[in-house]
Amino acid sequence: MKIALIHYHLRAGGVTRVIESQKQVLEQMGHTVTIPEGIPLLDYCRDPEKGDLLAALDAAIPEGADIWVIHNPVLGKNVLFPDLIEALARRGERLLLQCHDFAEDGRPSNYELLRDRGNIYPLAEHVHYAFINERDRSRLIKAGIPETRCHALPNALNPTGPLFEKPTRTQVFYPVRGIRRKNLGELCLWAAHAPKDVHFSIARAPENPAWLPVHRDWQRFAEENELPIEFDVVGSPDDFKSWLGRASHIATTSVAEGFGLTFLEPHLIGKPLIGRDLPEITADFKKTGLQLGNTYQSIPIPLRCLDLAQLQQDFLIQLKDTFSAYGEPVDAPAAWQKFISKGAVDFGNLPETHQRDMIKNHELPDLRLWLSDALATHELNPQDISPWSLPEYHNRLAESLSRVANSKIGSLDFLEKERVLKSFLHPDRFHFLRT
Repeated sequence: MKIALIHYHLRAGGVTRVIESQKQVLEQMGHTVTIPEGIPLLDYCRDPEKGDLLAALDAAIPEGADIWVIHNPVLGKNVLFPDLIEALARRGERLLLQCHDFAEDGRPSNYELLRDRGNIYPLAEHVHYAFINERDRSRLIKAGIPETRCHALPNALNPTGPLFEKPTRTQVFYPVRGIRRKNLGELCLWAAHAPKDVHFSIARAPENPAWLPVHRDWQRFAEENELPIEFDVVGSPDDFKSWLGRASHIATTSVAEGFGLTFLEPHLIGKPLIGRDLPEITADFKKTGLQLGNTYQSIPIPLRCLDLAQLQQDFLIQLKDTFSAYGEPVDAPAAWQKFISKGAVDFGNLPETHQRDMIKNHELPDLRLWLSDALATHELNPQDISPWSLPEYHNRLAESLSRVANSKIGSLDFLEKERVLKSFLHPDRFHFLRT
């Protein structure tokens, strides 16, 4: 078959890695794969009058495609995508819409682009969806997409290759770009509570200029407070592998993930994982019996340690702004009471100013003990990660494409997008670092 893989861009990042793996697997199956590049309208676009994306793609792929695989169709990074997908569906093209992230999930500025678009989620026999985790798949089925058209397609692990560097000290490496939801303040909190001679590092700075100020603020804070942590240490792919080799432990403090590759990759390189568990994501891994490592689900901060009046003000403003951006009402005072109802707030769900105050002015003995224990373990028990291997991905992808290819061309309808929004947007899911 002729298969077209479509995404906003092919810059370095998680989705690009998935597309590269997908292309490799599809070509091994014998399919002809086209990935259009150099089309300006395919990049991030906020202007609906900028041009005709379908015409641009038809010009780039004159031979057409048997199946169009469109990545992140509902993320809201390109306002032209809804019209493109509708036009393809109306033309009778078979579609597999692979959802990695959602504008409804903590991305209100993205959703603003889609809010006034009438149609986002097409429903037809020849339009199928793929999801990288069961949380999202279940949500969309509950919202109204037929289960037979919702495919489970978790990402594949790509072998890292040999690591020639070896740890010479206790080196905790966080192998991510330091964007806001990666919760850099929590790694700084670790650095303030770790035993002596423990070093911490974060791989890269954000590419998006909008996220650089948060990264720089934490870098400056760490320097001013003489914390043993380095930022933006990776300069090349070889450099990245070198840091992986030198790491004694792999860290994660992220408060939000799509697939959760960070929880699996340490098993490829035999390094223990320590840090924050995300049950919504890791439930898929735990079903297979996988043990993540030394993890926790929160770092509770007693209310007495916080500037509660300021925190309340920050909470009410940001919660209202978030719901307003989504065009939804919210009972903010009731949400605040629930937010503090346990007498403590998770450190990972504090604004950066409050996180910095905690690091400078408060001691957390339980965290110090946890770190000492977690860092004492330098071995990783072998785990079965075959469910996320390339051969298993090959089988899942082949099954999904077969069902798409054999689907009839049906009449087109659309899911009410508010049903999807309400499945994600709830005051209980509000998070300072996800907005």
